[in-house]
Order: sequence, then structure tokens, then C-alpha cells
Amino acid sequence: MIDKLSVDILISVADLLPAASDRCDLSATRRHLRIALAPSVFHSVRATNIEQDRAAIAALSAAHGQHIRHIRFQCMLHGNPLESSEVEENTDSRARDGLECGDDGRRSEERRDLSASGHGYDNSQGPIFEFVATDILLGKIAPNIRALTLEFVADQEFEPDGCKWVDDHHGIGGSIYISAEAESLEDAAIAEKNFEWRRVMANIWRAVASNLTIRSLTVRSLPPNITTTWHRPEWAVFVGQLEHLALEMWGGKSDSDFCSITTNGYQDFLSRQLKTLIFDHAHSLLSLGFVSNEFGTYGGTFIDVGAETAFGSSNMPRLLKFRAENCFFDAPLLEFLRSHTSTLETIHLVNCMAAVSLFPEMEEPNPTWKGLFGGILGAEPHI
Repeated sequence: MIDKLSVDILISVADLLPAASDRCDLSATRRHLRIALAPSVFHSVRATNIEQDRAAIAALSAAHGQHIRHIRFQCMLHGNPLESSEVEENTDSRARDGLECGDDGRRSEERRDLSASGHGYDNSQGPIFEFVATDILLGKIAPNIRALTLEFVADQEFEPDGCKWVDDHHGIGGSIYISAEAESLEDAAIAEKNFEWRRVMANIWRAVASNLTIRSLTVRSLPPNITTTWHRPEWAVFVGQLEHLALEMWGGKSDSDFCSITTNGYQDFLSRQLKTLIFDHAHSLLSLGFVSNEFGTYGGTFIDVGAETAFGSSNMPRLLKFRAENCFFDAPLLEFLRSHTSTLETIHLVNCMAAVSLFPEMEEPNPTWKGLFGGILGAEPHI
């Protein structure tokens, strides 16, 4: 009976199945079903820059690249391997700063073992590779991509256990200090020359920026570091063509990650770099989502800690949907929402808080919940 159904009906049936694995199972039952359901089965695929995935990704893209519309790309990041002498120095520095965990030296021994093995991470999955990965993101072997979900996964959450992520004056080489100070374009270029993970990020972003078909971008665990790619003309063009953008910041899974979100570099990334390098170019956005670190202070300035929201009241003139999570709402956010009431259809504030001033006599007052909704309603929203 199923053999007599038209291709259009088969695809419609496949699209109603709840899980991608169900579509795969159905397509595997008959040869003609596999051919007919290929656009549905390979509509969304997962890819990585891990060596062991190279052959499978290349084969999949060569056979079904024309069907791929959404890529879920996981970008692995690794620090530079340390030599034994560097591990010793790194350990001593951490102990001096009170960052060494435990008194039994087990963490130190683990770092020595990693260094002795010739790398600063578990490479059981193989080293990273780029050319097939970047070819996919460029659209060379998957020319019809419309949506990209890009997730950055840092080995050991940037912890300097047997590897080095950054040059810092504390000599620790990672974690809290990956964004210790605000970065210039020159700083980013030097970092990309000296550190493998920064170079990989730059190359991945360069491939993404060269893709002229992507209209939806979701970024998960975005490190608070700029890249030279974001300063290139094609990046502004790429962001300008996006219709859907969702950004989720890295941080908050450990005490050291929590400390990192209070550094000057992290706060500068939130309050200045995101605006000038991303939001200022987002002329075509219909929906914007932003997830701050759950322990962060985005939108709230408390003494010297925190960063004002920086979406830009004159940016994103076509915006229909806005979603913010784990943010404080401040005066710039209220102004942003008020300036978009003629187009906005939905506003979602998830786990957001009023940024009450700790020292009102020293700080500009932020809106309360009453002030926030009153200000939006006062602008006669289209919502």
C-alpha cells in the first residue's frame, strides 16, 4: 500500500513523525522510500570538527548536501599543550593564588600526566580538523543551508589543566582569565596567532561569514572573545542578512567561570563589542534571543561589576520577536523596547530581574517592573 503513495504524501507523513530517528527508520525499509524521504531525513544534520567524524561528514555531505537546510555544528576548542616545566610553573602559580584544589596534589599529578602524553587534553576522539568542516559552513558541499546552530565546547571549560588558553599576568593561563581585559583588533590577531583555539574560532567564523544563504543563526556557549573575522567587511554583510539570531553566553558552570563574568574583558564584550560588531549590523532581524550567564549581571551595574544592555535603540528596525533570559532590565533595555513597539509582536523576559540600585545616591536609577511595563505601554505597542 505504501508503495503506491506519491512522494509528496510520503514526505508529509515523514514530517509528522515525532523523532528524526523515526524518519530514518522509515526510509530504511525500502529503497524508493530512502530516495523519496532523503530531503526530510537529511534536512537537519549534526557536524563537528573532530577528526573521527571527518569521513562520515564528507560522505554525508557529498551524497546529500543538497538536502541539508539546518546544520548543528559543534566546534571543539583545545588549549595549547604545556611542556613539563610549564606545568610545574603553572601549578606553583595556582597554588600561590589560592586556586589549587585540595592538598593531596592529585590535580598537579594529572597535569603532569597530560603534559607527558604530549597534549593538554584527552584526544581519544582525535585532533580537530577544519577543511571539511569549513567547506560545509561555507556552503560548498551543502549549498542550501538556511539555519546554523553553532556550539562552542571548550575542553575542560577553559581550565588550564595541562594546557594554556591565554597569556595572563597571573601565569595561570586560562579559566577566569580568558577574557581578563578588553581586546582590540590587534590583541585578537595576536591571540589567533599564538593560540590554537582562537585560530579555530576565527576560521570557523570566517567560513560562516562567507555563507550567503544562512538566515538563522543560533550560538551556544559563546566565548567572550572577539575575532578578527568580526572586523571584516563580509561579517557585516553576513549579520545584515540574518533574520533570526539567538546568542547564549558561555560561563557559570563553576566558581571560576562565575569569577570570569566579572572581568573587564567579559563586561566589555557584553556592553561594547556585541553592539558594535553584531547588533549594529543586524538590519534584517525579525527575532532576537539573548541568554546571559545565569549568574551574570548583564543589564545591572553593581558598584564596578556589570554591563549595560547594548542592543541599540536604532538597530533591528524590523524586529518582531524579542526574548531575553537571565538579564537585568535597565534603562537602555527599556529604551530599546520602547523604540521597537511599532514592530514588536512578542516580548519574552525569562528569569529577568529589576536592577535595583545598591547605592541610589551614586547611580542612575533603573526601571522597576512597574516602570518597565508602564514605559512599554506608554509607547503604544503593537503587541
